[in-house]
Amino acid sequence: ETDKAVEAANHALKLANKTGIHILDTLIHYHVGIANLAAGRTEAARKNLADLKPLVTPGQLVNEVSYLQISGVISWHEGDLSTAYESTKQAVKLAHQAGISFLYAFQLTTLAVILFEQGDTDKASHTLKQAEKIARTDKLPTALFYTGLLNAYFNLQQGRHSKALESLTTALDIGNSAGRRITSAWWRPDIMSSLCAAAIEANIHTDYIHRMIRQRKLTPNTEGAALEQWPWPV
Repeated sequence: ETDKAVEAANHALKLANKTGIHILDTLIHYHVGIANLAAGRTEAARKNLADLKPLVTPGQLVNEVSYLQISGVISWHEGDLSTAYESTKQAVKLAHQAGISFLYAFQLTTLAVILFEQGDTDKASHTLKQAEKIARTDKLPTALFYTGLLNAYFNLQQGRHSKALESLTTALDIGNSAGRRITSAWWRPDIMSSLCAAAIEANIHTDYIHRMIRQRKLTPNTEGAALEQWPWPV
């Protein structure tokens, strides 16, 4: 629920200004930026990025990664893959230096999407496998959820339908079990609509998929059985 996330973040920032306690400002600007990107509000995310920039001190690796990630993903949403790649590659490097496994896995996942759209599918798959390995080793279910979804998407785009459904089933098993919602740096409606359509056609966790479609107001970008079963608003 991205609108509620943005509303809560704005309230938190007002409270910080009122109390003079700004210890969480960097975290708040980061998360509201991700929420705005997930909702397709790129200009609002750029405002969050501008607000975040003066709060980032060189050497504070987590904050530097947060800034670079949002910067890269904004460029990705705008179709500037070269800038997106450079920012995200640096975010990956600093996340690795920070030694925080979940942060590193999430940056690798974002980098994999950008590489895939640049046409470097082999390197994208390798990068995604790196993220998946970290997620499995450190038992990070949300990271496994994301890597599984993207592995399914990569396979769908390359015509490997059986492998795509295998990855999609595994990912949705994780997502459905915890009622996970997807508000990720790499969220984009066309990617998720493709995955939702594949899940509907294969009858994979359709109740969960229908809830996701309604919550995020997704529209199908495919024809066929999924179109007939799509939960259109009444």
